Amino acid sequence: DEEKVETIMTHQMRTLETLQKQFNPTVGSIMDLLLDHSRQVEWKCVVEKQEQSVFQAWNVFGSKQQFQRISENLINICLDYTQKTGVQWVEYNLTELKIEAIVYQWCNNILFNNSTLLDALVQAQLLSATQANMKFQIKGFIVRELVETHDTKQTNVLNKAFVYQEYHVADDNGVVSQVHRDDSDITLHLCLGQTFDGGCLSFTFDTKTPSLRVPHQVGCMHIFRGDMLHHIEYINSGVRVNLVLFISFV
Repeated sequence: DEEKVETIMTHQMRTLETLQKQFNPTVGSIMDLLLDHSRQVEWKCVVEKQEQSVFQAWNVFGSKQQFQRISENLINICLDYTQKTGVQWVEYNLTELKIEAIVYQWCNNILFNNSTLLDALVQAQLLSATQANMKFQIKGFIVRELVETHDTKQTNVLNKAFVYQEYHVADDNGVVSQVHRDDSDITLHLCLGQTFDGGCLSFTFDTKTPSLRVPHQVGCMHIFRGDMLHHIEYINSGVRVNLVLFISFV
């Protein structure tokens, strides 16, 4: 039986690799990400603490209409990938979705073309003055949490043909619920959608209990140092989709 299961899994993996290579996303619908939206970005520091400040930013895709269009198209790319590969959507890497280059350019525009925000990040010691002028790399994921009932321990799955999580950023519910640090210099959390109730980004400073709980709001992005202790709280109902970017300077 074990040999039979291993044979089936090997076949599934080979089939998945073939489908991944054939996947060709319609990236034209998100080309607006290449535009420089930095002048439209609004931001504030929600907690100011040496090397542990947390920033919120809005209008990161431009206008509200642009955000709605781009976020919907990013979600549709993930749904198309699910349909093409038969893989359950929990976390999709930007590389496998083949949109990493576009998101990288957007990230560069938002963080480094906005001198006011960049200066504030340096002043708050989220970035050093040297890092502000360095090249960087990104790793990114689009993570979906799906809960159809108020039982947050229950995993509810759509399109569950084959569960495949190479990176294990999130658990089976699409949430990183354990307190952790990211392997990044800076982390960006952007809530793309959709409709949900509850759920927060929680930070722990000096104690083992959360010191700051920031509700996820569609269209809002959080910026913080990757080495800050944090975790994601479960939503109570609905569907939450987040774009998570890990920025490392080289």
